[in-house]
Amino acid sequence: MTSRIHHGQFAIERTYPATAERVYAAWREVGAKAAWFHGPEGWQQLRREIDFRVGGQEILQGRLPSGRVTLYTAHFHALVPGQRLVFDYDMHLDDLHHSTSLATVELF
Repeated sequence: MTSRIHHGQFAIERTYPATAERVYAAWREVGAKAAWFHGPEGWQQLRREIDFRVGGQEILQGRLPSGRVTLYTAHFHALVPGQRLVFDYDMHLDDLHHSTSLATVELF
């Protein structure tokens, strides 16, 4: 049996011309998040849901021009308005699990 498990970490910093509260809202509100969190060109959204609360889930499913289906599922663990989001997420391509990640987003 061959196992291809990789562990790693990285940090990304961004500066936006908006308050931390407004950036937080862009994660919380389904319409706002749809404006910036989506698939590549030609990708067709099939399903989008956000239950933005601790213990809640986010689902984003779509179809690539090739016909392959992408699926992103996230679970929220800590949400501090205007300050922090902690969530895990899984990525699937068709029915194949691609990755699992734990993310922390800090706003200031």
